[in-house]
Amino acid sequence: MGETEINRQVQRLREALQNPKQDPTEPAQALHRALITPITADLEAAGVRTLMVSLDGALRYLPLAALYDGDRYLIERYALSVFTDAARDKLNPPPSRSFLHRRR
Repeated sequence: MGETEINRQVQRLREALQNPKQDPTEPAQALHRALITPITADLEAAGVRTLMVSLDGALRYLPLAALYDGDRYLIERYALSVFTDAARDKLNPPPSRSFLHRRR
């Protein structure tokens, strides 16, 4: 699935989730097949329980938890954490005070 189709499916999923008269299953499954299915075997082999993702473009608007594999939603299989540029400096612990004093 190319970028244009992914963008279209993200929009379809968002619209379906906001409209109780629409069924979000098809776009949720299409996106799951495109984004998650190709790496599912690796995730299972590694025993992954949390997915940390960095999203750009239209994927920033994707409700990851709503992706559906035909049996369960993604949030039922994995804890989800979205990495943003704003969080980049929070990934490393701050330097200890002793380290700061040694540098002076």
